[in-house]
Amino acid sequence: MTVIDGLAAAAPAAQSHAVLVARTTYRERYESARALEYEPGPYVSAPAARADAVAARAGWGKPFLEHSMGDAMDHVPDDAAALMIHNGPFLARHAPKQIPTILYAHNEGLPGALPGVASRACHGFEGVVAVSSWLAERLAPRMPARLRQNVQVVLNGVDTTAFSPSERRGDRDRVRVLFLGRVVREKGPDLVLSACRLLARHDLEVRIVGSAGFSPGGALSSYEQILRRTAADLPGAVSFVPFTERSEVAAHYRWADIVALPSRWDDPWPLTTLEAMACGAATIVADSGGMPECAGDGALVVPKNDSSRLAEVIEALLDDQTLRQQWGVRGRQRAELLSWTTASAKLTSTVSAFAT
Repeated sequence: MTVIDGLAAAAPAAQSHAVLVARTTYRERYESARALEYEPGPYVSAPAARADAVAARAGWGKPFLEHSMGDAMDHVPDDAAALMIHNGPFLARHAPKQIPTILYAHNEGLPGALPGVASRACHGFEGVVAVSSWLAERLAPRMPARLRQNVQVVLNGVDTTAFSPSERRGDRDRVRVLFLGRVVREKGPDLVLSACRLLARHDLEVRIVGSAGFSPGGALSSYEQILRRTAADLPGAVSFVPFTERSEVAAHYRWADIVALPSRWDDPWPLTTLEAMACGAATIVADSGGMPECAGDGALVVPKNDSSRLAEVIEALLDDQTLRQQWGVRGRQRAELLSWTTASAKLTSTVSAFAT
């Protein structure tokens, strides 16, 4: 959603973007693109999703997911210059044959597939767009031979106006550390709390923003409950904020002096890293997936799954306000190189080349 909005909003006025949206999806999420609503099929239950995962690894597609798309492809305009399918390698076979179809890959898509499955699934695409060089290097060998040279990189961007630094950062008694993202083990919020426990400092204030799912309601997961028990034993203040709307995210980054994003998952290109840097927070990421590529020279990188090293880096920043400010400036400079305008222009030229 964020990527679609960023790219469409930054596109020239002469370009018309449309997004296929299930009738059960909020249209207002896509204000920058025309919403084409389709009637979805039956909701994919958890057992059906597991069955789809098994079928996909074997090369049979994702029958339940594909059925849930209902009449989506009937709503693709006949005069569309191109159709971009986000993270849906098996959906190319349902696309209109007369329109160039491109896979827009935000992750590996078929990480556990048997040899040759990804190649067969992607046979109907004219090209592949990957959101990082790290992801492109992993995808290319698994593509059909004709596509291996047609895996192009278009880095996601950030809105540097909406995500901008705070002018009052640093003028307080406690240094503020933020984790923002899905509160699941793969994202590593427990590593942030473990690092703070190792430091045993009273001059830290920690905020964990997010939920296990994508809504603020519902019961806490067992993992979220463990985090709260861990936090109760820490000497510094720890607060938890459930899933928050996009309009409120920047305020959390501006609140923070340090943003720690120690993901265990190989995230191909985390928007949270760019957003934190754009807001001028000293940012720490894990050496995981495309995170170092995204961070560039604008954030500190620690080994994956290493709370001890994370604690050392947090402490160095904690004890040196000048160092925090320097990394905040470096992060902002890095973010300014990665605007949605730049990403949109690169995507337009890439798609045009595929379509011809």
